[in-house]
Amino acid sequence: MFFRDEPTYEPDGDEVIQTFYTISPLASPMDPQYSEVDFEYLPNGGWGSNSDPAMWTTTWETFQLTPWTKVNEYTRKPGSNAGWKTLLMTVEANQVNYYVDGQLISTHSDKVAPEQPMSINFNLWFMPKGADGSIGPVDSDEMREYRQDIDWVFHIKGALLSTAEVKAYVTQFRDRNLNHFDRVPELTPALASPCGL
Repeated sequence: MFFRDEPTYEPDGDEVIQTFYTISPLASPMDPQYSEVDFEYLPNGGWGSNSDPAMWTTTWETFQLTPWTKVNEYTRKPGSNAGWKTLLMTVEANQVNYYVDGQLISTHSDKVAPEQPMSINFNLWFMPKGADGSIGPVDSDEMREYRQDIDWVFHIKGALLSTAEVKAYVTQFRDRNLNHFDRVPELTPALASPCGL
Protein backbone atom coordinates (compact mmCIF):
# COMPACT_ATOMS: atom_id res chain seq x y z
CA MET A 1 0.00 0.00 0.00
CA PHE A 2 1.05 3.58 -0.59
CA PHE A 3 0.33 5.79 2.41
CA ARG A 4 0.45 9.57 2.48
CA ASP A 5 1.10 11.89 5.41
CA GLU A 6 -0.61 14.85 3.73
CA PRO A 7 -3.69 15.41 1.59
CA THR A 8 -3.30 15.83 -2.17
CA TYR A 9 -4.28 19.43 -1.54
CA GLU A 10 -4.84 21.47 1.62
CA PRO A 11 -5.91 21.98 4.34
CA ASP A 12 -4.05 19.33 6.30
CA GLY A 13 -4.77 18.03 9.79
CA ASP A 14 -7.88 15.82 9.49
CA GLU A 15 -7.75 12.68 11.57
CA VAL A 16 -7.78 10.46 8.51
CA ILE A 17 -7.52 6.66 8.73
CA GLN A 18 -5.95 4.70 5.87
CA THR A 19 -6.85 1.04 6.30
CA PHE A 20 -6.33 -2.54 5.22
CA TYR A 21 -8.52 -4.91 7.22
CA THR A 22 -10.42 -8.19 7.28
CA ILE A 23 -13.88 -8.38 8.84
CA SER A 24 -16.90 -10.61 9.39
CA PRO A 25 -20.48 -9.37 9.78
CA LEU A 26 -21.56 -8.52 13.33
CA ALA A 27 -24.57 -10.80 13.91
CA SER A 28 -25.62 -8.94 17.07
CA PRO A 29 -24.11 -6.57 19.65
CA MET A 30 -21.26 -8.30 21.51
CA ASP A 31 -21.43 -11.29 19.16
CA PRO A 32 -18.65 -13.61 20.46
CA GLN A 33 -18.04 -15.02 16.97
CA TYR A 34 -17.31 -11.60 15.42
CA SER A 35 -13.88 -11.35 13.78
CA GLU A 36 -11.83 -8.34 12.62
CA VAL A 37 -8.12 -7.76 11.98
CA ASP A 38 -7.00 -4.16 11.21
CA PHE A 39 -4.06 -2.15 9.95
CA GLU A 40 -4.91 1.54 10.43
CA TYR A 41 -2.42 4.25 9.48
CA LEU A 42 -3.20 7.62 11.08
CA PRO A 43 -0.83 10.28 9.67
CA ASN A 44 -2.39 13.06 11.80
CA GLY A 45 -2.96 11.08 14.98
CA GLY A 46 -6.27 10.05 16.43
CA TRP A 47 -7.97 7.59 18.76
CA GLY A 48 -7.29 10.04 21.58
CA SER A 49 -3.51 10.08 21.02
CA ASN A 50 -1.41 13.06 19.95
CA SER A 51 -1.27 14.38 16.38
CA ASP A 52 1.87 12.42 15.46
CA PRO A 53 1.67 9.76 12.73
CA ALA A 54 1.29 6.16 13.88
CA MET A 55 0.33 2.72 12.63
CA TRP A 56 -2.36 1.07 14.72
CA THR A 57 -3.01 -2.66 14.63
CA THR A 58 -6.20 -3.92 16.23
CA THR A 59 -7.67 -7.39 16.60
CA TRP A 60 -11.31 -7.47 17.65
CA GLU A 61 -13.14 -10.08 19.66
CA THR A 62 -16.42 -8.12 19.57
CA PHE A 63 -18.11 -4.77 20.19
CA GLN A 64 -21.40 -2.92 20.45
CA LEU A 65 -22.18 0.63 19.38
CA THR A 66 -24.64 1.65 22.13
CA PRO A 67 -23.39 1.97 24.74
CA TRP A 68 -19.95 1.84 23.13
CA THR A 69 -18.27 -1.33 24.39
CA LYS A 70 -15.26 -3.00 22.82
CA VAL A 71 -13.26 -6.15 23.37
CA ASN A 72 -10.02 -5.96 21.44
CA GLU A 73 -6.25 -5.79 21.62
CA TYR A 74 -4.38 -3.00 19.89
CA THR A 75 -0.87 -1.69 19.36
CA ARG A 76 0.17 1.84 18.40
CA LYS A 77 3.54 2.09 16.63
CA PRO A 78 4.56 5.74 16.27
CA GLY A 79 6.30 7.10 13.19
CA SER A 80 5.62 7.93 9.58
CA ASN A 81 4.65 5.17 7.16
CA ALA A 82 4.50 7.44 4.12
CA GLY A 83 5.31 5.69 0.85
CA TRP A 84 5.00 2.10 -0.32
CA LYS A 85 4.67 -0.41 2.51
CA THR A 86 4.12 -4.15 2.40
CA LEU A 87 1.60 -5.15 5.07
CA LEU A 88 1.31 -8.75 6.21
CA MET A 89 -1.06 -10.25 8.74
CA THR A 90 -0.77 -13.88 9.78
CA VAL A 91 -3.85 -15.27 11.50
CA GLU A 92 -3.69 -18.40 13.66
CA ALA A 93 -6.06 -19.84 16.25
CA ASN A 94 -3.77 -18.71 19.07
CA GLN A 95 -2.38 -15.41 17.77
CA VAL A 96 -2.40 -12.71 15.10
CA ASN A 97 0.88 -11.18 13.91
CA TYR A 98 1.26 -7.88 12.05
CA TYR A 99 4.28 -7.04 9.90
CA VAL A 100 5.27 -3.86 8.02
CA ASP A 101 7.99 -4.35 5.40
CA GLY A 102 8.96 -7.65 7.00
CA GLN A 103 9.29 -6.27 10.54
CA LEU A 104 7.00 -7.67 13.23
CA ILE A 105 5.23 -4.69 14.84
CA SER A 106 2.65 -6.47 17.02
CA THR A 107 1.25 -9.78 18.19
CA HIS A 108 -2.26 -10.20 19.61
CA SER A 109 -3.45 -13.17 21.64
CA ASP A 110 -5.89 -16.05 21.27
CA LYS A 111 -8.42 -14.02 23.29
CA VAL A 112 -9.14 -11.95 20.17
CA ALA A 113 -8.03 -14.24 17.33
CA PRO A 114 -10.70 -14.60 14.60
CA GLU A 115 -13.21 -17.46 14.60
CA GLN A 116 -15.12 -16.64 11.38
CA PRO A 117 -14.36 -16.24 7.67
CA MET A 118 -13.65 -12.59 6.88
CA SER A 119 -13.74 -10.42 3.78
CA ILE A 120 -10.65 -8.43 2.72
CA ASN A 121 -11.16 -4.66 2.60
CA PHE A 122 -9.43 -1.33 2.03
CA ASN A 123 -10.89 1.97 3.15
CA LEU A 124 -9.95 5.58 3.77
CA TRP A 125 -12.20 7.32 6.26
CA PHE A 126 -12.28 10.21 8.69
CA MET A 127 -12.48 9.85 12.44
CA PRO A 128 -15.62 11.45 13.87
CA LYS A 129 -15.13 14.07 16.54
CA GLY A 130 -15.31 12.53 19.99
CA ALA A 131 -14.58 8.94 18.92
CA ASP A 132 -12.41 7.65 21.77
CA GLY A 133 -11.31 11.23 22.53
CA SER A 134 -10.55 12.21 18.95
CA ILE A 135 -10.68 15.79 17.65
CA GLY A 136 -12.08 14.72 14.26
CA PRO A 137 -11.80 16.74 11.03
CA VAL A 138 -10.24 20.21 11.00
CA ASP A 139 -12.68 23.10 11.19
CA SER A 140 -12.61 24.13 7.52
CA ASP A 141 -15.01 24.21 4.59
CA GLU A 142 -12.11 24.06 2.12
CA MET A 143 -12.06 21.11 -0.25
CA ARG A 144 -9.32 18.57 0.40
CA GLU A 145 -8.45 15.17 -0.98
CA TYR A 146 -6.70 12.24 0.64
CA ARG A 147 -5.53 9.14 -1.22
CA GLN A 148 -4.17 5.68 -0.56
CA ASP A 149 -3.10 3.25 -3.27
CA ILE A 150 -3.07 -0.54 -3.35
CA ASP A 151 -0.71 -2.31 -5.75
CA TRP A 152 -1.68 -5.92 -4.99
CA VAL A 153 -3.31 -8.16 -2.42
CA PHE A 154 -2.49 -11.81 -1.77
CA HIS A 155 -4.26 -14.36 0.45
CA ILE A 156 -3.30 -17.95 1.15
CA LYS A 157 -5.02 -20.36 3.53
CA GLY A 158 -3.20 -22.91 5.66
CA ALA A 159 0.31 -21.45 5.35
CA LEU A 160 2.29 -18.94 7.38
CA LEU A 161 4.48 -17.05 4.93
CA SER A 162 7.11 -14.39 5.49
CA THR A 163 6.95 -11.08 3.66
CA ALA A 164 9.78 -12.28 1.38
CA GLU A 165 7.84 -15.45 0.49
CA VAL A 166 4.70 -13.44 -0.28
CA LYS A 167 6.69 -11.08 -2.52
CA ALA A 168 8.18 -14.10 -4.32
CA TYR A 169 4.65 -15.32 -5.12
CA VAL A 170 3.67 -11.88 -6.40
CA THR A 171 6.79 -11.75 -8.60
CA GLN A 172 5.92 -15.17 -10.08
CA PHE A 173 2.37 -14.03 -10.84
CA ARG A 174 3.63 -10.88 -12.54
CA ASP A 175 6.21 -12.84 -14.54
CA ARG A 176 3.34 -15.03 -15.82
CA ASN A 177 1.14 -11.95 -16.52
CA LEU A 178 -1.44 -13.12 -13.97
CA ASN A 179 -3.19 -9.90 -13.04
CA HIS A 180 -6.06 -11.42 -11.08
CA PHE A 181 -7.32 -14.77 -9.93
CA ASP A 182 -9.55 -15.87 -7.08
CA ARG A 183 -9.47 -19.42 -5.73
CA VAL A 184 -11.34 -18.73 -2.50
CA PRO A 185 -14.52 -20.81 -2.53
CA GLU A 186 -17.79 -18.86 -2.40
CA LEU A 187 -19.61 -19.05 0.90
CA THR A 188 -23.33 -19.79 0.89
CA PRO A 189 -24.79 -17.37 1.63
CA ALA A 190 -22.16 -14.96 0.33
CA LEU A 191 -20.07 -13.17 2.95
CA ALA A 192 -21.01 -9.52 3.32
CA SER A 193 -18.19 -6.95 3.08
CA PRO A 194 -19.18 -4.24 5.55
CA CYS A 195 -17.25 -0.97 5.23
CA GLY A 196 -19.33 1.12 7.63
CA LEU A 197 -21.53 0.76 10.68
